[in-house]
Amino acid sequence: MRAWGSSAAAVALATAVPLVLSSCSADPADPVLDYVALGDSYTSGAMLAVQVHEGCLRSDHNYPSLLAAARDDVRLTDASCAGAATEHLAVAQAVGEDETVPPQLDALSEDTDLVTIALGANDGAFAQDWLFTCAALGREHPRGTPCRDADEAQPVPMVDRLEVMATRLAQGLAEVRERAPRARVVVVGYPQVVPASGTCRDRLPMAERDYSWARELNEALDRTVRHVAEGAGVELLDLWELSADHHVCAEQPWFNGQLDQPGRAQAYHPFLAFHEAVAEELAKGVAGPGSQ
Repeated sequence: MRAWGSSAAAVALATAVPLVLSSCSADPADPVLDYVALGDSYTSGAMLAVQVHEGCLRSDHNYPSLLAAARDDVRLTDASCAGAATEHLAVAQAVGEDETVPPQLDALSEDTDLVTIALGANDGAFAQDWLFTCAALGREHPRGTPCRDADEAQPVPMVDRLEVMATRLAQGLAEVRERAPRARVVVVGYPQVVPASGTCRDRLPMAERDYSWARELNEALDRTVRHVAEGAGVELLDLWELSADHHVCAEQPWFNGQLDQPGRAQAYHPFLAFHEAVAEELAKGVAGPGSQ
């Protein structure tokens, strides 16, 4: 596994094989990089302008679209969808009363050159409980540790759900390899949403004593995805250090607070600045077709 583009991996990247992806197009005069984006709402761009798939809360300014728009040699198939879990790699996802979207793996083919995959937070309702439920409990009970207490009372605590997710994500990556055998596969890690210290209850209304625990869960989510990428022998786009100064409480946050902002971001979801930063990191790692 190679960490792709993060400041923490700068030394490793300096000595690594250049991150070059040559076109597999049949016509060398018209090289095309076939890029498939798999992911959840942190990829789709929930409530980010402009929404091009209402059911999946998919924006034409999410990071896959920004990367494709910046290059004339990229052909994007964006299968990302809000609410997607690792199971939706292989099974259809209901996105409304009368709509389903195909399994995300169906977007892959033997001609696929590049795959980015960012999934896992929705498995076992992890993200729902970690952010939305914790915030709701914090509004009602600002003192104590209401979210930690509620989680400990659950049959399957959040940390244990990550173990199940890891197995499913590993299986999904194996299937990606099967369906797109020539593709370069990049797992996109999860960013820092909860601050390492301090609180901002106007944006993230968790109980103050739940903040450190929520931070541990944030780290556990990213660490789990990292370990799966390492075990699968695929590349990792490290967003942890990249987002360190842009958590939800930061002066320049990349993540929205508790209120939906249509056109900007859904509650607890990334703003455009996040997608721009991720697209820039991806661009650094993808050399043009035919590059040496």
